[in-house]
Amino acid sequence: DRSISSTLLVPAATLQCFISLSILVFIPIYDRLFVPIARSITHKPAGITTLQRISIGIFLSIISVVVAALVEMKRLKTARDHGLVDFPEATVPMSIWWLAPQYVLYGVADVFTMVGMQEFFYGQVPVELRSLGLSMYLSVIGIGSFLSSFMVSVI
Repeated sequence: DRSISSTLLVPAATLQCFISLSILVFIPIYDRLFVPIARSITHKPAGITTLQRISIGIFLSIISVVVAALVEMKRLKTARDHGLVDFPEATVPMSIWWLAPQYVLYGVADVFTMVGMQEFFYGQVPVELRSLGLSMYLSVIGIGSFLSSFMVSVI
């Protein structure tokens, strides 16, 4: 159910905004709260290592997918309870807001992964090639998107 009120219907693509909003909210929290706390615990200038940042991001992405699976199980149960499984055009009586947590988690995971990958590619290339570091980071994301699309089409 994508309705907020009796007259306002939320487009499904609007859920992508939760990713951007959570990135906008979490980056200052990450920079002003998480890094200083991690710095005081680990006594490292960056708080945690680059690979630890990327690992936290990947772990949070996994949690996001688990949350998405749980929400889908709830949606399917609701559809079964209302006899809507065989009617793909029917609206399942479940709020669109059930989907928000997975998008917020994905945005927070993106913060850790993006920052970690940018630091990794910037710090691991020679000074002369630093401008290529960002392009390598974006290339990894592009290759991941192609592989993801390939896997979805195969499965």
